[in-house]
Amino acid sequence: MSNFWKDTTADNLDQLGADVNAADVTDDQRFGDFADSLANRPTAAADDVDLSAIKALDAAFDGQEFLTIARDCFYHVRQARTTRNPNLDDAILSPQLEKELDDVIAGDVAAHRHHLLPGLEIRTIVITSAAVTDGTLTLTTRLHLVGEEAERDDSFKLVSGSEQAHEWDEDWTFWRDPSVDSSATDRQRTEMRQSQGGWFIAHKGWMVTAIERAGADATGG
Repeated sequence: MSNFWKDTTADNLDQLGADVNAADVTDDQRFGDFADSLANRPTAAADDVDLSAIKALDAAFDGQEFLTIARDCFYHVRQARTTRNPNLDDAILSPQLEKELDDVIAGDVAAHRHHLLPGLEIRTIVITSAAVTDGTLTLTTRLHLVGEEAERDDSFKLVSGSEQAHEWDEDWTFWRDPSVDSSATDRQRTEMRQSQGGWFIAHKGWMVTAIERAGADATGG
């Protein structure tokens, strides 16, 4: 084999290795962010929230583990919107929310619009309500967020929003039927790369059923 083909093959392999390493670094960074949040975690629920009914139905329930699941869901859903890739929210949203997001993404594509959230960060997250109804669990979390919210056209010209970072709150409601075995989905998703929709942690059947902007700044998002 000539040196030309040897060199070209080596260059291609080097580039492939660099691409894989770069993707691994990105995944490791996000995993590190989650690890840091776990190491410095405050109380999982607000002072007036009683989780005893949840724990009575699910003895293995852990509030901090649930908040990690909630964080993972949040970032996947937001990433699905910004990258216009609805596959990233698979097995996370209720059928109604999944259709709504699919329609929004289709609208973004048709309008040549890019919904971007540079520097998006969850500053705090806490469980604000808990309920058990007919053997199913419902938890609502309040996320305090910081970042930019901007929409740009295909030339990346700003068409709405702002390049200035600001803070806002969102309420995310999660539902789970503990009688349903989610182990197969959990195994499949945790074995996938995060860039393909894989999860950092098994979601144990928790599904997002509502997302609402909270407070006076209830526009955008």
